[in-house]
Amino acid sequence: KLTVPKNINLYVDEGLNEIKSNEVYKSDVIPYKYGIPIRNAEEFMSFMKASDNYTDRTLSYIITDNINLKNADAVSPSTTTFTGELNGDYHSISGLKNNMFNSITGSSTKYTVIKNMILTNADFTVANDNVGLFGVGMNNHYYSFKNVYLIDFNLKGNYNIAYFIPKSRAGFRYENCGTSGGNLISGKSKGTLAGIVGWLDGNYGGDGYMKNVMSINTNLSTTYTSGNPDGCGGIAGGLNKGMQLTIENAYVASPVDVPGTPTNTGPVIGSTMANTTLKNVFYDSNIISKNTKFTNKLGTALETKEMIGTTSTLGNALNSEDWVLKEGYYPRLKWVAEQPIAKLYAATRGAFTSVIPDQTSSEDMFNGSISGAIKIPEELQKNAYSIESSDPDILKVTAGGTIIPVGKPGDTATIKITYTEPDETIGGSASNTYDF
Repeated sequence: KLTVPKNINLYVDEGLNEIKSNEVYKSDVIPYKYGIPIRNAEEFMSFMKASDNYTDRTLSYIITDNINLKNADAVSPSTTTFTGELNGDYHSISGLKNNMFNSITGSSTKYTVIKNMILTNADFTVANDNVGLFGVGMNNHYYSFKNVYLIDFNLKGNYNIAYFIPKSRAGFRYENCGTSGGNLISGKSKGTLAGIVGWLDGNYGGDGYMKNVMSINTNLSTTYTSGNPDGCGGIAGGLNKGMQLTIENAYVASPVDVPGTPTNTGPVIGSTMANTTLKNVFYDSNIISKNTKFTNKLGTALETKEMIGTTSTLGNALNSEDWVLKEGYYPRLKWVAEQPIAKLYAATRGAFTSVIPDQTSSEDMFNGSISGAIKIPEELQKNAYSIESSDPDILKVTAGGTIIPVGKPGDTATIKITYTEPDETIGGSASNTYDF
């Protein structure tokens, strides 16, 4: 006769392996992850449409593998507001052709949460509405982004445009989030244009908080030639009375180009009629704009050389466990510092090295004036990175990846480094250029 024991508990780890009673762990914390799984591109498409197993927009969902949507068609996301949680579990989503949600809205006691994911190579246009990845609706509020990084997006539209949320009410948090590469393009002098979040609507009161956010090489530009946007900024487009915005530990090293003499533009925030607090917020004055005459210069202007390395002004300001500092590089968010494209965009000419030590000084290297053969940054000397010269008669690239100046004194050429993701489940590629 079989007797069921009183204690029938079985404890297992993430791999469903039994945890024995005498097991010794190095940490006293055993991660516990939960949520309805999203395991592949087909399920992710169903999640966006709120179909099949993903109809309930109040629940927690977890992405369990990398998702490549390169061969998938665009879908129309559900118009039902998402109020739950989406945990990427540090996986990548590439090739999106549409926004993920219509809107995301929680409550003052339970925020909607989007966290732990890298998204690459999204490309879509919205002709007559807001454009952003996580919510094109008008009522996004009480939401939180943590550890979310967007790479090489191309978003175009004619109203509020931003990588994350194009229009938001108060009650939001961004922490350890950033953008690298890509283009945000506005076709009309209407609405806002911004790297992270567009128009912040303070008519309903409340606050917004952003900590450890950054933008590198994300181009903000327009196709119109005159007119004033409602706000254009490297991090936020603009905000009106009633909103209290705090940005802490942030920087912008992205071009912000708006034609004419716009009245609502800034390197960090475009326009503001509200209480705004900036703590350790900087922008690269060498590249922030080639044409724009900014009217809202909130933030601290630094030259590029003051922003790279371990002992620079920016490095000292961001010297914490949340950032990785390295000579020749802009600061990288620690959680995404090893992502290959994040490395590529963070690297400057100052990270290149001489084949013969000290043949080119570090200062000359940073300024693009080289003497003798050089190598690309050590972190980029991997098989997935390729090197190309715009003029091999000036800068020759050898089969081994060495760059040799062969032109006349004063000649210049451009070195292009391209990363192509070898893992087909991730997909995507990106390039950065360096003039010497």
